[in-house]
Parts: sequence; structure tokens; C-alpha cells
Amino acid sequence: MRSFVLLAHEAPTEPEFNLDALPQHGRLDLVSRFLTSALLTSHGVRGDTTCYLVLQDTLTVKVDGGEVGGLNPDERSVAGVLRRAVEEAGYREHEVQRGVYVSPEGLEDVLEQVEGEVYWLREDGEPAAETPPAEDSVLVFSDHLEFTEGDVDVLEGFSDRRVSLGSTALHADDAAAASHVWLDTDGYSSY
Repeated sequence: MRSFVLLAHEAPTEPEFNLDALPQHGRLDLVSRFLTSALLTSHGVRGDTTCYLVLQDTLTVKVDGGEVGGLNPDERSVAGVLRRAVEEAGYREHEVQRGVYVSPEGLEDVLEQVEGEVYWLREDGEPAAETPPAEDSVLVFSDHLEFTEGDVDVLEGFSDRRVSLGSTALHADDAAAASHVWLDTDGYSSY
């Protein structure tokens, strides 16, 4: 099982955002592309992957690849799903549409729920090529911003496994795709 967790530090937690101006709303364009890269393949959905979008460390949208339906690969459609989730946020987790859940939870809550070895993606981490991934992996990404001190404090409570995909910072959506290659090839050892 794979869990991809994106810390979306500036993503809106209120539904009043323009679907035609996603970069202006907490980089929802990047958040939408991350979800697409984490879950979609050329002709399907990764059923073994769950994506957690942690919005401002107060609200989490979970998309389960084994359950989700009707997820289109374009940013605007994905952002529409996110807007609906934010609109329907309440005091507990609930399903917004098939395979899409929203809950009033932050990073620590998510990491307490997921199962697997936690890795956080950083340019200064261990090279991925030298780090065999666990069968059940939890990968934590930051959006266009660095991990905050609060993020680091929480992450260090769960893992010190920092993994690098290279010395150059990648967009979160590109890092998600590259991470799937790392996981799909068992750490680049079998193709």
C-alpha cells in the first residue's frame, strides 16, 4: 500500500475560489496536479495508493485510489472536487463522493492513521537510489514551500527517513511521479 501526503500550506480551506485562477488560490493548480500524478496512470487509477491533501494543517482531503470514481485528469476538474470537499467539511470525516473524504485533521492526525514506513522527500535526504523502499510506504511532500518548523517537528516524531530524488527541487506533482518510479522498481533495482 502507498500513501502520498501533500502539505498544501496555502491551499484554501473555504470554497470561495475561482476554478479559472487556481495558481492565485494557494497554488491549487499544483495541488490538483499532485493528486493527478499520485493517483492516475495512463489508462487508470492506482488502486494501491491513497492521497492525502493536508490543507493549512487544519483540513484533509483523502482520495482512495481503490475506491475513487469520476476523477478526471485536468486541474480544473480536480479543483472542483476539492472545492466540493471543502464545502462539505464538518466535524468528522465523511465521504464527499465515491472515494473522496474530507476531515478536520492535520498532518499529525494523518500520520497517526496511515500504515507504513514514513519517508519525507527533501533534496538533502538519502539518495532514493540507495534507499530500498518499504512495501508499505508513506511519502510526505511539501507544496511549493519548504517544510515549516512545525511540519519538521511532527515528521521527526514519526520518522527520520528523508529521501532525495535529486539535488534539484522538483514540483510536488513531478516528485509524486518520480516517487512512483522509485516504488514501482523497488528502489530502481527491478524493471
